Amino acid sequence: MTQDSELLALLRDVGSDETQAVESRVDEASFRRFLAADWSGMPRASTFATRDGASLAYRHWPADSDRALVLVHGSAGHGGHLHVLARAIAARGLAQVYAPDMRGHGLSCPGPAVSYAQQMRDDIGDLVARVRERQRPSAIILGGHSAGGGLVVRVAASDIASDVAAYLLLAPFLGARAPTTRPGLGGWIRPFPKRIAALSALNERGIPWLNQVPVLEFNQPLAARDGRETLSWPYATMMAFDPGSWKAGLAGMRGDQSVLVLVGARDECFLPEAYAETVGGLVSHARTEIIGELGHWDLLVMGDVIDRVTIWLSRLP
Repeated sequence: MTQDSELLALLRDVGSDETQAVESRVDEASFRRFLAADWSGMPRASTFATRDGASLAYRHWPADSDRALVLVHGSAGHGGHLHVLARAIAARGLAQVYAPDMRGHGLSCPGPAVSYAQQMRDDIGDLVARVRERQRPSAIILGGHSAGGGLVVRVAASDIASDVAAYLLLAPFLGARAPTTRPGLGGWIRPFPKRIAALSALNERGIPWLNQVPVLEFNQPLAARDGRETLSWPYATMMAFDPGSWKAGLAGMRGDQSVLVLVGARDECFLPEAYAETVGGLVSHARTEIIGELGHWDLLVMGDVIDRVTIWLSRLP
């Protein structure tokens, strides 16, 4: 096959509508509990500037604390989804909490698209810099839910995390092939495998111009939508929200950085029992807890989770 014919074949696959069928384990009850939570007192969004000149949204929950906790939302979500947890942490004076709407999500959509694979990691770094400038915190804690947890793992492998005091990982996505991940994330995602493979090959050839083509759709039930979701990702966002080398990220979490991993026993996307060995094998000091009867989205709102997180925070140096 000539180079021209190979290129034409790849371009044809970028337009493919073929999807990967995965039996869905997504439990609408978990979403319903999430939506039924008390969302009162949501702070108004502010913006921070990124190194490429973009303006992204974030929310701040002030507290009588000199510590800062940056929480990152998961796929299809936005920073407001962390409100119930953030409000409880701030109300107990355990940390001031900041939650961004990542590029293409929430109030940062429409907005600047992802232009390179490390950009969302760098956006977190820019928010951390904004927090340092605004608050001058005594300690910075990074946390995230699902894909947001995976992004935090990616940050842990970078210089951004050099002075991070602790990590909070709520059912973190460690990669499609990680031992903790169910096939197709339990049906949460609807991938377009030919598009993904073709775009990967094009990028290897130095052709990134089609990276805004959608390659993942999220199977969020209609009954669980509030109109603020991001229901698909282009290739560029998928690559930027990826945990990258998750083993390097976990291995980069130092012994003086406390690590708490929480996952529900009924998580639809991940295998709860796999976290202790997968994370513990690289972060011997990590504490992993499986919480009974909770699904993936319960981790954001349920009292048992809030209690465990706040107790952990209260015991940090």
